[in-house]
Amino acid sequence: MSFTTRTWSAACAVLMIAVGAQANAALLVYEPFDYAQNSEITGKDGGAGFSAAWTGRANNLSNVPAGSTSVQGASLAHPTLPGSLPTVGGSALLTGANGTSQPAREFSAAAVSAINNASTVWISFLAQRQGTPNPDWNGGVNQWPRGTNVSLFDIAADDEKTGVGNSSSASDNTWSIIPDGGGGNREGAYSPAGGVAGGGPDTPGASPFPFEELQWVVLRIDYDQPGGEDMYMWLSPDPGSEPSLATADAQVLAGDVNYRTLEGITGLRPFLGNESPGSADPNTWRPAGVLAFDEFRVGTAYADMTATRVVPEPMSLAMA
Repeated sequence: MSFTTRTWSAACAVLMIAVGAQANAALLVYEPFDYAQNSEITGKDGGAGFSAAWTGRANNLSNVPAGSTSVQGASLAHPTLPGSLPTVGGSALLTGANGTSQPAREFSAAAVSAINNASTVWISFLAQRQGTPNPDWNGGVNQWPRGTNVSLFDIAADDEKTGVGNSSSASDNTWSIIPDGGGGNREGAYSPAGGVAGGGPDTPGASPFPFEELQWVVLRIDYDQPGGEDMYMWLSPDPGSEPSLATADAQVLAGDVNYRTLEGITGLRPFLGNESPGSADPNTWRPAGVLAFDEFRVGTAYADMTATRVVPEPMSLAMA
């Protein structure tokens, strides 16, 4: 979408919701996994800001093997500031142990429209890589070598825009941004910040953020930047204080060698890779991906990342 078109659409959107006395900030999508314990998430339609229930990638339930999703009885929590992040219901445990699993869910038309018309979009979720590690793979550099991530998709086009987690056979064990899901584009999170596409840090001695550590992942996408969109990632910032761009743990900016467009996000699709090629050779064995996942949010301001109520659609505002 061009800057002129986006700007005009944004102006129209503001006029539409002004009658509801809503601020520009708005929680658009929320999935707290408030479902019966031990149930599978496929077919569940709770939360808000979605057009349909959980299904599989390409609207195909065969992409979610039986037993690969289950609702846990308790929510996840912010790892360093317990109680600072409002949570509802339980959480999801996703696994590729029964075969590669790709559950997916599409955002509502109202949420997609708001995303398309926003200059900045915020996304957050709680997640932790779990399962069986392989400390012998690739010399022990990355004990979680099978792809496991939460991806943002253009659902209708079946087009992965970006993922967050780690990619298959990644060279190191750290939380990463994965533009278009391609491992060669991976941008890892390090302290101090700085990384090279598809590889480790460009700052000697920088420490990774191990993927098996629970994190509250916060993403910021700035649209209408010169040449495309800028994406920033923070790992477990203070929910009560918006982080500065300078403190991002990883970023992919328009013009970067690993930049891929983020236009057209309409839903999410976690990816849990299957076990491959098998455990006979510990040097090549990649255990199945397992991910604890909770509190997925999309909004237009950082404050939305602690909200639990999605803004009503314009029609419901008009009827109120």
